[in-house]
Formats: sequence, structure tokens, C-alpha cells
Amino acid sequence: MGVGKSFGLGLIVYLLLNLGMSVVTLAVTAPETIGAIFSSIDAILLNMLSPILAWFGAFTSFATTPFSLAVLFEALGLILPGLIGALVAGKSSDSAGAAFGGWVLAGIIASVLWIVLGFVLPGLAVSDILLVILSGLSVGFFWGGIAAVSAGP
Repeated sequence: MGVGKSFGLGLIVYLLLNLGMSVVTLAVTAPETIGAIFSSIDAILLNMLSPILAWFGAFTSFATTPFSLAVLFEALGLILPGLIGALVAGKSSDSAGAAFGGWVLAGIIASVLWIVLGFVLPGLAVSDILLVILSGLSVGFFWGGIAAVSAGP
């Protein structure tokens, strides 16, 4: 039961905090476009799942761009949801292995959700399914390690 609880809580917290950080980032950088997030269910789902794809190249692009408030909030939007979700998943699991497995499963499921959205939504092309799966695995393994370290009583 520990893997299921870790998976469920970790995925829910991760997706909701991704949406929250998207709202905060837009509120700080471009407040006139904040309504675009809530314009449709498609936009909400894309804002929940988009940090999965941004994971690979984000930190190298942050290192090469000049510092600005937008860059700061985009970086926080990639770090905070995963960190808080991993801590919640780790503290709610029974063991370190369950926390790790739950977060790896959460990363895989989130990338599969992105692929399903790519096939369902018009105009959204999933160009490389392998890249999406690898990105989900990297998110799962990275935050799964944090969840495993934070697991325990």
C-alpha cells in the first residue's frame, strides 16, 4: 500500500503545484495573460504537465540566459513542485523503496498523460515519444531519490 499512497499523493501534489507555479510565474512576469491558463481545460492540463518536458534542457538554458525575474520564477517552477511533491510522497510512504517506486511511477504516468494529450488535442504534436518517456523517467528518478531519502517515520 505504500507505493500507491506515495504515487497518488506525489502525483497530485506535483501536478497541482505545477499549475500553481504557472499561475505565479505569469502573475509576476505577464499579468495580462493570466487568463490564458484558465481559458480551457486543455490549457489547464498543459500547464500541469509542461514542466515534465522542460526538465531536460531547462537548467542549461537558465545558466546561459541573463538573470531576470521571469528566469527566477521559471526555475522555481521546475524545482519547488517536485521537491514538495517528493517530500510529501516520502513522508506518506511506508519505506524508502515505496517512496522511490511511487515517484518513478508518477513520472512515467505524467509522461504518458502528456503523450495522450498529444494525441487527443488538436494542434499539439508529440514529435518524439521516446524523449517524453525519458523526460518522465528522469523526473521520476531524480525526485524519487529525494522521496526515498525523506521517507521514514
